[in-house]
Amino acid sequence: MGTTPRVPDEAKTAAAELIGALGYDILDIGALAESWRTQPGTPVYGTPYAAGEPFWEHGAAQADAGTVRKAVDAAER
Repeated sequence: MGTTPRVPDEAKTAAAELIGALGYDILDIGALAESWRTQPGTPVYGTPYAAGEPFWEHGAAQADAGTVRKAVDAAER
């Protein structure tokens, strides 16, 4: 009790392979408890995918895994 269940490595690998086959980059940000890092108001929520600011005046842009990782890591509570 009190611990976050871990996803077996085989399940993570299978999910990553499927996502990769669909053409997406894979970025493991950790346990579900870390998902707050991707919520509205965090640096990764939308900003890396905007071609310019303000985002509503510009089209979308691709963001590589390195850019997304930096934004996830920059999140603060």
